[in-house]
Amino acid sequence: MEPLRKTQGDNVKTIMGDLNINDLLSVDSVTLKFLYIIEKSYLPGIELKAKNGSHTSGKISDIIESLKMKRTFLKFHRMADRAYQLDLELFDDQLPRILSEIAKIFYMGEGTTIPEIVGILNSTNPCNYDQSLGHLFYEYKIKKFLSGSALLTDSDYSGIKQTEEFKDYLFNNTRLDSPSSTRHGYGQIYKEGKNRLFNLNLQIRFK
Repeated sequence: MEPLRKTQGDNVKTIMGDLNINDLLSVDSVTLKFLYIIEKSYLPGIELKAKNGSHTSGKISDIIESLKMKRTFLKFHRMADRAYQLDLELFDDQLPRILSEIAKIFYMGEGTTIPEIVGILNSTNPCNYDQSLGHLFYEYKIKKFLSGSALLTDSDYSGIKQTEEFKDYLFNNTRLDSPSSTRHGYGQIYKEGKNRLFNLNLQIRFK
């Protein structure tokens, strides 16, 4: 089939339905795991809370909230998979940091859908972009990332990944979710050298 063009009047939603894709990104506990340094004072009580019981998304958000209330800051350190982080940096050198911020926003319970979370990024502006002239840095970068990450295994559909219609569809029809923390080993506090680290996983799904 020919690559999708807006002038063809093709319906991206119909095409995506035909592909029957459930997850935009595969749930991989290595490539999608972000590691954060716990800055300032270390809190033994929070470490105990992180180790006891199941690691549900609610429990993880409680740990993050406790760190925030105690003025302990989570600073992005690195991704668990160095090769994947470098791949992202080739794509856009700020993507690992932006995605790590998205994970924190989600587990804090501040947003679930991609448009909601990008709106928060526009307000907090963790990368300190110059937004004075209305440039939508975060929206542009996330759309580019979602399009590049879409699991389109059928080569007949590869052409749609470059269209603005497809990027808009992904942006408006994706949300964050939390995979099994027990299975994927995140929501934990542990020591690495002199640093105390906290890890989170990111999963992006279609609504």
